[in-house]
Amino acid sequence: MDPINHALEKELNFRKALVTLTNELLSANLDKTFYQTALERTVELVPGAEGGSVIIRHDDGLYHYEAAVQFDFKVLKKVTLTDTEMGERSHFSRIEKIQIQDYETRLSPEKISLFSRAGKLNKIRATLSVPLGVNDKTMGFMNLDNFDHTEAFTTDDIETAEAIAAQISLALWRLVLEKTLTEERARFEFMAHHDPLTSLPNRRLFLDSLRQAMALSQRADWLLGVLYVDLNKFKQINDTYGHEAGDFVLRETAIRLRASVREADMAARLGGDEFGVLLYTLSDEQDLVRVRDKISKNLKKPMYFQDEVFHVQGAIGWAIFPTQATDENDLLRIADRSMYDHKVSDPK
Repeated sequence: MDPINHALEKELNFRKALVTLTNELLSANLDKTFYQTALERTVELVPGAEGGSVIIRHDDGLYHYEAAVQFDFKVLKKVTLTDTEMGERSHFSRIEKIQIQDYETRLSPEKISLFSRAGKLNKIRATLSVPLGVNDKTMGFMNLDNFDHTEAFTTDDIETAEAIAAQISLALWRLVLEKTLTEERARFEFMAHHDPLTSLPNRRLFLDSLRQAMALSQRADWLLGVLYVDLNKFKQINDTYGHEAGDFVLRETAIRLRASVREADMAARLGGDEFGVLLYTLSDEQDLVRVRDKISKNLKKPMYFQDEVFHVQGAIGWAIFPTQATDENDLLRIADRSMYDHKVSDPK
């Protein structure tokens, strides 16, 4: 085969392989395993590459290994690197040939030991450091290693690595977008079911949870308690000291309610200065009474706002399912009525 046809065939094979890699990266359900797939394909396509690794900067500001070829990945996963430990490479925005022989001046003995256990660190003769990023922001590097020649990685190798890195960066961008969308969905879901001021579950989530808890209670044969809490003197504080003081009281009340119940129980803001509490798996009425008394004691403690001291108590009503009611509306009505019956004489 003449040189021209050989070069054309080589170019054609590379483009076919690049299309295959692109399809793998962009059509799959991406997760962190795509780094391993990308690295393995790159080692196959870049003639000078005999092994390598992928290291990505996480939200903690440290670089974590995400893939490896010819190294023990389980060991590498135990290693994290700072910008200083990464050396000058952390500032690279383009592919560079680097020397890793100076690692002893940058790494602790413990990390050097881990790298040695991962294998072949001392055998690396040349490394091609390939930045991976999104929107001109470098998020990590794909390291392509050669274990035989210090002059490995030709200009063609570098161009090949650049073309592959562009495709990997597209996949990385997709991964970032999917993560952002997932976080946004979770945030909107949280906002739909939680009070924005106190971060407690809102009335909607409280009622949904109450219905589910009642069904569970019937099947499991345990009691369910509902507490209805209304703050005394809240309107007076809000009108006299302003909404900032009122918001402080509501947030502090939420903190004290959460501190008064078990992790499995639910404290919710039902609206205004009214709160609800679901108490699961009660054995008898005394279990509810103990929680009610603990809440009352915590709410009686002074609240310190700027130069003011607020004494905010709560009127607490209760109802028990199924001994007092078997319908959610009746249960809440009994708890609400009980709250007003126990309301202290001080006006709001």
